[in-house]
Amino acid sequence: DVPYASSVTGNVTNLAQVSNALSLGTSGTVTSGSAQAGIKRRRR
Repeated sequence: DVPYASSVTGNVTNLAQVSNALSLGTSGTVTSGSAQAGIKRRRR
């Protein structure tokens, strides 16, 4: 079950990143630059 749990954790992280990108109001394609910009805005 450990490998499965680790894979699930990775999927959850990916889903979180996708939800964050969607909340930023970006288009269908999300670049690393826009993602980093969004993270910087949230950290401020």
